[in-house]
Amino acid sequence: MQFKSIQIILPLVIYALLALSSPIHYDDNLNIDEYIPNEKETNEKLLVVRNEISEEVKILSSVEDSDKEEEIIIEGNDELMNNDSDSESEEESKCNDKFSDVDYLSYNWNRTPEELKSIAEEEFEDKKKIIAQIENIPDEECSFESIIVPLEQKVIGPIYEKIDTINSLQYYHPDESIREMSSIINSNFTVYENSIYLNKNIYHKVLMIKENIKNGLFAEPEAVEDKRLIDVYELKFRERGIDIPDEKAEEYLNIVSEINLIVSKIIECAYTENAIISFKKEELEGIPNLENFEKTEENGEEIYKIGLDHPNYGDIYVYSKNENTRKKAYNAMYQICPSNIDLMKNYANLKLKKAKILGYSSNASYVLENRLAKSPENVMEFLQSLKEKTKSIYDNNIKKELLEIKKKEKDELKEPFDNKINFWDYNYYLRILNEINSVAQESEFMEYFPLNEVLEGIINHFETVFSFKFVKVKNPSVWNPEVLAFNVYDKSTKKLIGVIYLDLFTRPGKYINATSTFTFRYEREDGSYSIPATIVLLGLNPPQLSNKPTLFSAYDLKAIIHEFGHAIHFISANVKWTTYKSYDVEFEFMEVTSQFVNIYI
Repeated sequence: MQFKSIQIILPLVIYALLALSSPIHYDDNLNIDEYIPNEKETNEKLLVVRNEISEEVKILSSVEDSDKEEEIIIEGNDELMNNDSDSESEEESKCNDKFSDVDYLSYNWNRTPEELKSIAEEEFEDKKKIIAQIENIPDEECSFESIIVPLEQKVIGPIYEKIDTINSLQYYHPDESIREMSSIINSNFTVYENSIYLNKNIYHKVLMIKENIKNGLFAEPEAVEDKRLIDVYELKFRERGIDIPDEKAEEYLNIVSEINLIVSKIIECAYTENAIISFKKEELEGIPNLENFEKTEENGEEIYKIGLDHPNYGDIYVYSKNENTRKKAYNAMYQICPSNIDLMKNYANLKLKKAKILGYSSNASYVLENRLAKSPENVMEFLQSLKEKTKSIYDNNIKKELLEIKKKEKDELKEPFDNKINFWDYNYYLRILNEINSVAQESEFMEYFPLNEVLEGIINHFETVFSFKFVKVKNPSVWNPEVLAFNVYDKSTKKLIGVIYLDLFTRPGKYINATSTFTFRYEREDGSYSIPATIVLLGLNPPQLSNKPTLFSAYDLKAIIHEFGHAIHFISANVKWTTYKSYDVEFEFMEVTSQFVNIYI
């Protein structure tokens, strides 16, 4: 399919330019009702989903016959995660010479919020003891081996390995109380982590490493990764505020804690606002597949309702011929969680307070200091330059064509023409423009991308490009019956690289189009390596009860490939130290892997 190049280059810029000229209008008469899911229908859909994703993805669930000769059974334990290691144990020796569909990572998803809280608190207390031991190391004995290694292998690594799984629950766990506790623990963990980097005694020990190397007491680490780690630690201490006065330290930690709680509340509300919007049938002219709407009757009139979190909610923007319908849907979406307004104001004020305590004039100045942009001034200069270069292209091409289409339609409908492309207009008129230019429509595109074929194709690509072997895990320990798990192996060595979980379908309280780490690869104190695991979270439409396959839109297809790129990065990053794990790379590199695989596929 051929798309105009201008439509590929400017998709994000368009919305920014629209924002400059189109204010958001609020409709006080919106009819938003509380959404209560139908439990019976949900269970029926889950059954269909489980049948589809477990039985029909043939290549994903296949294991070579030669690999089935020996089953490896790894018993679970009372720890959060039974994470097999790369040490030369008998189990690993077997694991490394075959592809296996065994569930290597076992997690207890039935823990209560109180149990999770207890686990986290015990872990925090245990690591405080180790920190105290490091503090007591004499200055003349401070070296990479005596300070950095125990920090990584006894403190940072183990606590991340244990707590990261708990922290990730807020993004996908079906139980709201678990998500809430996960969010609280995440905030407490951030405070704990900051307390390490505000510990002046530990900071002094890190500085003494450099001093002792300079004075010849110890040799500089030979490995680049080790050498860089000393500088990274020093930078982390400075970024977290080690230089702030002692009397400001408690205030700083309280601000950090409050910021994290506010962020969790804002995002949690945005993802759990189970509201629906109602329309009369005549208001939905042009929208296909009205079966995606809940049909009811009120006062003898047919009413169609759809949740704001429903995957097909966006169809209203694309297909509704009625501008008021599009506007109503748009305003409803951008008026969810009114409580977030005050939270956002408080958030902005706290970020400014935090930056000023650290000695910066603004939060932007603090954030950008160690990134490529360096300063807010450079960012604004870049954005202004981008605006100047693209606005005329947009105005003279896309906007001009869209306005012509809108004027013609308004004349035909005998409705007033405002000579504007509003937020709620853009996708609708762009679709019509694509039809005029004989560009394939979304519904036509989707017919070629059913779930099973998409997963098969994506995995085939990654197996080819990275020389991986994906093996679907049999009966994995998961938080929802829809979730798939895949062991990923190095095809040549048959060594287990990591585990990727796929949580594909939308449900209340779940994040979508994101990748979250479960565990990560790092060298433990005993010389073994942990098995990394990651979760790809999407918001696809579950298959209907009529057994229609789940189809991917172009947006969904790009999203799963992008998130798979993150997952591949997380499991294949062969790093020695926890500090370099998953997203903890140089900021500008964070999206490189995902962008690369999007281009390739």
